Amino acid sequence: MIAWPAALKPNNGGFGQLVRSLSGGPSLSGFEQVVPQMTDRWQARYQVPVRNREQMMAMRAMLGNLRGRTGTIALPAYENRYAPWRTDQYGRRFTPKYVRTRALDGTAYADPANINDTLITATVRDAAAAMADAIYVRMTTGAAPQPGNRFSINARLYEIGAVAAAGGVDYAVAIWPWLRFATAAGTVVDFTTPVCEMRLISDDQGQDAMQSLDVMKYAAPVLQFEEAAPVTDDTPPA
Repeated sequence: MIAWPAALKPNNGGFGQLVRSLSGGPSLSGFEQVVPQMTDRWQARYQVPVRNREQMMAMRAMLGNLRGRTGTIALPAYENRYAPWRTDQYGRRFTPKYVRTRALDGTAYADPANINDTLITATVRDAAAAMADAIYVRMTTGAAPQPGNRFSINARLYEIGAVAAAGGVDYAVAIWPWLRFATAAGTVVDFTTPVCEMRLISDDQGQDAMQSLDVMKYAAPVLQFEEAAPVTDDTPPA
């Protein structure tokens, strides 16, 4: 699995849930029974501007390393603005932008090391088995998680469907999709820079992206990804 290049910053797109349902069609009464097909996974679509040499080289290297659908990438979800930052008594959120400190190193402001980790620190409270659809999250720093928050555990993306207080800084959260791997207590829950292991949806995505360049200079190719299958167990819950 490779990392997403810092030089490439999407200007459009995002993650979406790929869900399917099954139905036998309407009955004689007119009602229809619909049940979920347990193949839920993430898809993503990003439009990525290429405007300079750094971005061109980063795009080439990324697509070359992916080798079509063969390789996988830790695709960022860009959830920073929606993360559960704690607030003060005036309702101001303690985001990295808000807590920047003045420095005398030639820049107007400087960020402390690991600023995201110091503002929100969350871990898995209890060990959880693969395919679990709920876990306990311990929020050592930060605000209470909310339905709709997204986070990653071991490079897999999850969305919170429901939250219940479990005492102190602990919360029981229902998640989508089901937990991809067995997870130990104390494992980091990343709300600030979540990623998901993804692969291109087709082998020709890279070719199409590079051929869209205007005289090998400018482009805004659209890349589409789907969640990579876990290497241990891809079996959905019963």
